[in-house]
Amino acid sequence: MLRKGLTSELFFLAFLQPETGYKLAQNLQRMQSSKKIPNTSKTHPALKKLEEAGYLRREDDGKFHYVPEKLVQELIDYLKKEQDTVIDAKEKKFLNYLMSENYFFFHASHEVIHRMIGRPKRTHDLDSIKTISDKIGQICAMQLEIKKKYRSNKPKTNQSFEKIQKDLSKFVEVENKKMEALFKLKQIKQIEKKIGRETTLKEKMIGIDMLNKTLKSKILIEALFDKIPNTTIEKFAYLWSQYYGFQIGINTQNMA
Repeated sequence: MLRKGLTSELFFLAFLQPETGYKLAQNLQRMQSSKKIPNTSKTHPALKKLEEAGYLRREDDGKFHYVPEKLVQELIDYLKKEQDTVIDAKEKKFLNYLMSENYFFFHASHEVIHRMIGRPKRTHDLDSIKTISDKIGQICAMQLEIKKKYRSNKPKTNQSFEKIQKDLSKFVEVENKKMEALFKLKQIKQIEKKIGRETTLKEKMIGIDMLNKTLKSKILIEALFDKIPNTTIEKFAYLWSQYYGFQIGINTQNMA
């Protein structure tokens, strides 16, 4: 269900950014045509299958959210069966932390979306599990080099990842509410007149929410990888299909 077909594509889109069924259908159809009203005759049954199988969960906001625990188990089974990689209990915990913050993957997956859009005929052959596994490897490879070069002498916090995650989620919530209140002030209209374009409150909040979530993900990913041994990070880095070429490039750069 997550290896090919419409269910795999819908799961991957929901994994990157939780949305309503209508919006997911709209995003998927935008890749195929310029029609504004999406055809949901196929997407709704596919989403229902994913929900019934426990891969997606529809929240009170009507949006479909992926289930991290279910995804992690799928990844572990895939790695053992197809890559002969066994994940122990500590590594599974690391995966659970990593997968609980899908914003890590949002910025790393744009080229996947472009590949889906760029095909003249939709074949629905995206393997979401293989793609996410590859992205885990890419993120780990990058963070390993950053950790080696720039964070080796940085003092580590004693706070647990859960505490940091909770505090940052609260930070995003508070900052968003603060900015929403500020956007309603009369002075904002004066600023918009100077810029030459007025925007809705929703448009303003999308940008602020993205900024705060990006800041949150940057701090979280540093906190997470600072607590993980380099040997574990390197093990996951090998999941990236381009890792060997990346290593050659890094070693060549170090020689210069």
